[in-house]
Amino acid sequence: MHLKNNLRWTLFFVALGFLGAALFYSPYLGLNAQLGIECITCPHITRLWGSNLRAFLQLTLVGGLLNAPLSIAIGWFFLFAVRFIKGFRTL
Repeated sequence: MHLKNNLRWTLFFVALGFLGAALFYSPYLGLNAQLGIECITCPHITRLWGSNLRAFLQLTLVGGLLNAPLSIAIGWFFLFAVRFIKGFRTL
């Protein structure tokens, strides 16, 4: 049960990493949802060829693959910190 819960958290952090990349490259779809902090590892790339949808999909895939490990590491750091503090409260 605990392993299944940990897997859910990990998949959530991976999805969060890809969502951040999708928000970062949202101007290719005509949306401006950039905040500047949603994808720390995403490079600023200007594409002059191909369709905007293809550019969005390619850049989101690459940015998500770069951003997901960082999102997992930060998320698990906070989860371990919360679990550690909760463990001390029960003593």
